[in-house]
Amino acid sequence: MEPQLLSLDRISTLPQPLIDTILCLVPFGDAVSTSILSKKWRYNWAKIPKLVLDTVYMFDVGSMPGDFKRTIYDAIKKVLFLHEGPIHEFTFILNINNISVEIDQMITHLSRNNNTTLKKFKLDLGDHDHLYRLPLSIFSLHQLTDLYLHVCDLDFGPTFSGFHCLKSLHLEDVRVTTKTLLHLLSKSPLLKSFTLIITEFHIYENRYLFNWDKYTLTDLFECLHMIEHFCVSMLVIEVVFCLGVVPRELPPSLAHVKQLTLDEVFFPQNIPFALLIIRSSPNLEKLKLQMCEEPNTQQSLIDNVTYSAIPLEHLREFEIEDFANMKSELDFVKFILTKAPVLEKVSIFLHHEVDMHEEVMMLRKLLRSPRASPNVEIIVERPPRKYKGRIHYLDPL
Repeated sequence: MEPQLLSLDRISTLPQPLIDTILCLVPFGDAVSTSILSKKWRYNWAKIPKLVLDTVYMFDVGSMPGDFKRTIYDAIKKVLFLHEGPIHEFTFILNINNISVEIDQMITHLSRNNNTTLKKFKLDLGDHDHLYRLPLSIFSLHQLTDLYLHVCDLDFGPTFSGFHCLKSLHLEDVRVTTKTLLHLLSKSPLLKSFTLIITEFHIYENRYLFNWDKYTLTDLFECLHMIEHFCVSMLVIEVVFCLGVVPRELPPSLAHVKQLTLDEVFFPQNIPFALLIIRSSPNLEKLKLQMCEEPNTQQSLIDNVTYSAIPLEHLREFEIEDFANMKSELDFVKFILTKAPVLEKVSIFLHHEVDMHEEVMMLRKLLRSPRASPNVEIIVERPPRKYKGRIHYLDPL
């Protein structure tokens, strides 16, 4: 007698909160696709509290009719209006231009229906030709804990009272005055993570960050006294807040910073500004530098160090990306090795033009240089698009 096969739907019998959690872990398009499973599953996707609308992956523009912008917007609008219950996290990644009015309507809908429940909001318009000006309705989302904006125009009216629950703020290529920026930071008393990235093109060509009132680096640091993770473009520090002049003295305003990321670092001209921020972060545990190419520059770092008392007693990780093997870069790595007594890991991600011979010579110099930490591990990686593999070097003194 053949055993009877039983068809059991174990997933549908799970509690609804657990089903919502599972659907939040898969791509949103896949979550919506579960509506075809059965009548019970038809609107399960509409109850999940996390919405990630990424037009890059959700829609195949090539297969759409001529007015694909309208088709995409109608689909997104349908998702929002069919959604039941609160939305805690909302991510919108758009690769289509000239759809500002539709985005306004979407944000306004969110602010009206989820102004007390929405915690995390991400708007990424990285492929837009023009800046999108955020509507004032976004500033009514007073319960936000995480705000991520990419390629936007940020300004708020006189009634803005602040994001009193905000813990993480990411601004990338956002057009804003320094006065507005500092006001936003000062009205976010719980802020723990702050990212301010503006590319070189936008700094010089479009003046994304205005400093009409000549605010200084001290003014910025005073708004970040509780920050634990700080990521900033070096051009913002040098051009906007320092006006090209390195301050002689700064208080250790970033006393709570444990992770510091310096983006678009040019060697060696940015070294004094980088050391200035590091010096103001006495409890730093992880330091990351994102380098920019500066060819034909072999100026030594050590001969031009302005500050000698750089506190690195707590530094455990150091990472440098797009390492071009210039002398100034190598000197900086040596400088970190000699100043960090508890350093555990140094990660060097090579620039694609660094060949194998240069890599070997660089490693020989590093392994022979003095180190304050006896067991630091040096990891070298090549760009994945040209090379594969990972080399570990552990050479205790």
